[in-house]
Amino acid sequence: MEHRRFRIVTVALDDKEEVREITAIVRSDTHKVITELVGDVAAVPRGSDGAELTVALPVETAIKLFRTCGQMTGRDPHHEHSSAIYDSLGHIYFGLIEVE
Repeated sequence: MEHRRFRIVTVALDDKEEVREITAIVRSDTHKVITELVGDVAAVPRGSDGAELTVALPVETAIKLFRTCGQMTGRDPHHEHSSAIYDSLGHIYFGLIEVE
């Protein structure tokens, strides 16, 4: 189930009501892909098995991740993760983030 790889659970806004941070629940294998793509992203385990993690992405990191995933093709070994990330972040990127 792709939507279980990367699920946005909160979007934090700043005083100007612009996106400041995105919190998502990710699978541990998806977290590994995220860190490979954008660098170290802190994660907090959910539950006792460690299969799911909570990650908080500052808006700059989320935009970088979104754009990186958007450039990946189906031939990339990370595609099963990147397509789920791109789809989820796309709702935030196109709906809430004002990009200059």
